[in-house]
Parts: sequence; structure tokens; C-alpha cells
Amino acid sequence: MNVSAFLHRVRDLTRSPLVFSVMFVFVFTSSLSFAQETNKVNPNYELAEKFTSDKVRELLYDTSINVNWIENTDQFWYRFKNNNGTHFTLVDPVKETKQPVFDNVKLASALSKYLNKPYDPLHNPVSTIKFVKENKAVEFQIDSLKFEYDLSTAAVTFIDTVRTPERQRETWKSFSPDSVYVVFAKNHNLFVMDAEDPDSVEHQLTTEGERWYSFASSDDDTTTKRVRARVQWFENSHKLYVVRQDRRKVNDLWVIDVLSEPRPTLETYKYPMPGEENVPQYELWFFNAEKRTKVKAEADKWIDQAIGGTYIGGGGIFIGKTNDKLYFVRRSRDWKDIELCAADT
Repeated sequence: MNVSAFLHRVRDLTRSPLVFSVMFVFVFTSSLSFAQETNKVNPNYELAEKFTSDKVRELLYDTSINVNWIENTDQFWYRFKNNNGTHFTLVDPVKETKQPVFDNVKLASALSKYLNKPYDPLHNPVSTIKFVKENKAVEFQIDSLKFEYDLSTAAVTFIDTVRTPERQRETWKSFSPDSVYVVFAKNHNLFVMDAEDPDSVEHQLTTEGERWYSFASSDDDTTTKRVRARVQWFENSHKLYVVRQDRRKVNDLWVIDVLSEPRPTLETYKYPMPGEENVPQYELWFFNAEKRTKVKAEADKWIDQAIGGTYIGGGGIFIGKTNDKLYFVRRSRDWKDIELCAADT
């Protein structure tokens, strides 16, 4: 077939409706693929982000409620968020009544006082509640702090500090009872900072710490990072105490960690053997995290004495009575003398 005959044949084929449709689909899909490839060059991520579930949820607030029945009653409560804020509502189906659980203004004022930061009445930080005291009060938790709210007076009372899973993982932090301050050790010295402020400044409480004479819970030589401090807090207080040991003159003892990977390692620590001259020297220190002050107790009486068995109390051996006194036991090295002492903090 010559060229002229071939062109006539192509012209006749393109006049067929079926062939024309196939060619149209081919051209259309090619153009669509080209357009899609072109759009891939400059995707509009900002526009797409506006329609994510998190962004849309901010505009819609709550669109449903979860009913929480109160034990041994016909009443229930629910939490609902709209453009007027977050609200907890108590419902009595028998009486056909409903009423707010919280006075959000009084709640925000009380939390601001307890936690030392402002709270907006429109943004109730409470996520869940528990009815207590024959349904005359509710318990709730903010961060690691547990509070009680009186339904009749709107009074807020601090109850206790709760260790959350997040804080259990932050092993270097030692929280004050009200979770306002965090104390930790670094370079074998003691530091304090605000607990909830991510940009909080570290305030150094001591400067004389060193290895084997440390304020840290461990005397290892990993000193450049934050580690847990050897501290104990007074109950409901910003005061704390440390029983510090000076083991710099104590002889070394070695053990082999056979479970270490990939090979066993040699570990060194201080340990006085019976009859050796040098033993740990004990000191008792008091600190105030809020005022950033420190004082060393005048507890020395015998050479090479030990301090232990500490108890907090006021006027007697009672846990958490006051934070003005700390009762502790000191004993002589030969165990022939032992005394119960009270230290003025």
C-alpha cells in the first residue's frame, strides 16, 4: 500500500463513531494526567489543613454528649463545649431538672490562686469529675493535683498530689506536694524550677556538690544531664530536706556486671569494709524551693556518726504535722549510742 492509499484509509477510520470515541477518551485522559502532574508541582497544603478533623472540630465544638450516670442514683452528668465555653451539667430525669455543676467564675478564681497562673472561666480545664460525699461534692484533677468542689458553696479544696503516667516517666523530677516546683540534680548540685513552665529558668541552690559528695540520688559520673535528687518534701509545703553523704575518702569496691551488653563491664562504687578507717560522713540540709534558701543542720555529735530514720512532725513524731521541725535519729559508729533529735528547719 502506497502513502496516498494509507492516508485515505486513516481518514475513513476516523469517520467511524467508535474510533472517534476512542481517540477522544485518549486525548481527554492524557490532558487530565497532564493537569494532575502540573498541580503536583504546587500543592495547596494550607487549604487542605483547614479541613482536617482537628480544625473542623474547633469550629463545630461538641456535636454530641456522653452521659455519665451517678452511682446509686437516677441522675447523670455530661460535659459540653460551645462558643460560650465548657460546661458540666447535672440532670435529674425524675424531677425533669438540670443545673450547672460548676460556677465557672468561682472555679477559675480558685484554680488561679492554687496554681499561680490565670484561668479563663470560659475554658474550664476539668475533663472529668467524680461525685463524692453523698453527691454533695465532686472530685476532679488538674495535671497531677486532685481537688474537691463543694456543690452548695462552690468552695474548692486541694486534696492530694497524684502521680500521672507522664510524670512517672520523668524520673529526674521531684515535684513539690502542690506541683508548683520541681527539684532535680545536675553536676551533683541541687536545682529548682517552676513545674509547669516549659521555659522555666533553672535556679541553682548549691554549688559545693561533686562526685561521691553529691546531692544527686546516684553518685555516678553522668553529671551533664538532669537526674533525680536525693530529696524529701515536707507535706503541704515548699520545704524539703536532704541527707547528704560525703564518701570521697571511702575506699572503692568493684563488681562485674555480667549482664551488660555486648560484654561484661566493671562497676566501681564506695563501700566501707568492717574495721576500715574511713566511713561515709552524714549531713542534714534544709531547703526552701520558693525562697531558694538553704541551711545545714548542726547535727554533729560523735565522730563518724550516722543519720537516719527521719520523721517529719511537730511536737512529737507525727508525719506531716508541721514543717517547722524534723525529727531524726543519729547514732554512733559503734552503735553504743543512739538519739532521737529534733531539728529546727
